[in-house]
Amino acid sequence: MSCEMRLEGKDENTALSRTLRFIRYKPRTRTEVENRMKRYGYEPVLIERVLSFLEKEGLIDDLRYGRQMLYEKVNKGDLSARAIRSSLRKRGIREYLIDEVLEEYPWEKEMERAEDIARKRICKFSSEDPQKRRKRTMDYLLRRGFNNDTAESALRNIERRASERNEGG
Repeated sequence: MSCEMRLEGKDENTALSRTLRFIRYKPRTRTEVENRMKRYGYEPVLIERVLSFLEKEGLIDDLRYGRQMLYEKVNKGDLSARAIRSSLRKRGIREYLIDEVLEEYPWEKEMERAEDIARKRICKFSSEDPQKRRKRTMDYLLRRGFNNDTAESALRNIERRASERNEGG
């Protein structure tokens, strides 16, 4: 990664160099880079110059970062849209960018995702009392960011299908 940034002195070049090392290992948000530079002790004016340069060069891009996180979390299948929103907020991504990222969220699959997660969780606790297993699964879905209605519906759907299988078989 070679960047030609004309800076005024040794401190500026050191700041850029350290920051490039920080972002080389994994994508970072603007806020993450800014916080790291503050920890290094750089002045706000210098931080802003370096951040502007990195954005202009496409080395930090919060929208791209958000889309990448969305893609990873959707493919992994373990977080709801609400949990993804929360995760992006924690990384300092601005709300309007989060909204833009979540426009690409596959909302039509939210219930399917909740059911998949619940099924796996129920299997994990198959030896437990059914009420305890249900409560633990419900709590897990809520922690994964699904709202109460979605989590409850997912559990009811799974229970209904299990009941139909038992009656039919």
